Amino acid sequence: FFKQKTAYEIRPRDWSSDVCSSDLSDRYGRVFITGYSAMPPEALENLLHTGVFGWTSADTAPALFSNEESTGAYWIDLLGVNQLMVQKGEQLTWLQAALPADYALTKVQETDAWILYSTPAKDDDGFSWRSGNDVALAQPVTPGMRIAVGGRNVAYSTLDGVLPVVRASSGEAKSVTISYRLPHENVIFALMALGFIAIAWLALAARRR
Repeated sequence: FFKQKTAYEIRPRDWSSDVCSSDLSDRYGRVFITGYSAMPPEALENLLHTGVFGWTSADTAPALFSNEESTGAYWIDLLGVNQLMVQKGEQLTWLQAALPADYALTKVQETDAWILYSTPAKDDDGFSWRSGNDVALAQPVTPGMRIAVGGRNVAYSTLDGVLPVVRASSGEAKSVTISYRLPHENVIFALMALGFIAIAWLALAARRR
């Protein structure tokens, strides 16, 4: 399982993803997120072949170290993963089998149960890939996601439905922000308003009796 710097990040906090922890902060200030979520980033889960509660499968490591077709970059770099925490045994075997010869991991810490590696990933204002004015944000596409450049909401494309891609010049990079709204938000608010009107009407009718 792996710690991600920006894939689940809501600036300026560091979020992490692993296979068996809760979403509570640990004593190192990290926040862990499992794949079990009310609104999971479905395309990311499909890419990484994670199972129930975010459990890693034998296909997760090969997916992390596969190349995204349009950019040619490894998914692990596009996702902004800067650390990998790997359980010894089966998961370590999966990682070692999938690790490309040209990709270097650095051992940071080791216990009897797991090894923590750092990756060569670099943080570039939350962007993990740039081609001209097209930039990929290392944050998974999620229902209700909105992206603004210079304070104005913009349309975005995606990398295989996993990560959003927007147009932003070097000067606009720091003005890119992400926000979220409820899917079908207008319908929900309309139904809530109708509910309040119905309650008020019933209360008024009861008083007239």
